Amino acid sequence: GRFNYEQLEWVYDELRKRTPRVLVVMSEIYARSSLGKVPNSAGSSRGQYHSSFTEPDLRFLNKLRDDKALYLCPRGADDDLFWLYSTLYERPEEYTSTSLVIT
Repeated sequence: GRFNYEQLEWVYDELRKRTPRVLVVMSEIYARSSLGKVPNSAGSSRGQYHSSFTEPDLRFLNKLRDDKALYLCPRGADDDLFWLYSTLYERPEEYTSTSLVIT
C-alpha cells in the first residue's frame, strides 16, 4: 500500500460538506515534506520510501494546516491512540455532533 493524499483529500472534502469540523490525525512522518518522500508506513524508517511528495500533496497539507484540521502525532507515538482518544474525548455539546476525525 501507499499513503495516498489524493484519497485523503477526497474524504476530507466530502466530510467538510457534511460537518464544519474535521480533524485529520496522522503520524508526523507522513507530513515531513523536508524528507521529500512519503513512506509506505510509519514503520518505514529504514529508508524504504514509496513515493515522493507531489505539489498537490503539499498543497493539501497546507490546506489542512490553514484549516487547523491537522494533528500530527509525535514520532514514535502510537497514532492509533491519538485518534481513539480524540473520538472519545468529552467535548462541549455543540461539537459532539459536528466533529469528525479521520486517520
